[in-house]
Amino acid sequence: LKYTGLKVTAFKARWGDCNSKGQIRMNWKSMACPDWVRDSLCIHELSHLKHMNHSTKFYKLVREFDLREREAHLWMKQNAQVLDY
Repeated sequence: LKYTGLKVTAFKARWGDCNSKGQIRMNWKSMACPDWVRDSLCIHELSHLKHMNHSTKFYKLVREFDLREREAHLWMKQNAQVLDY
């Protein structure tokens, strides 16, 4: 999968996104996450290059490369406020 751009930015209510042009944006606060959580976030956004949705196929692709996806999602949910997110 190839992306066309990567930008670190400030989001108020999300960790990252990927648009149909292949541009990925990551919340700068994700830099404070443990490496495995940040890796999970990157895998999630890169997977949107193939599936621009949160379908079963999308999550199958994510979990093919990230066995801790659910754990990372829970970590982000539980720690969002700690990071003032």
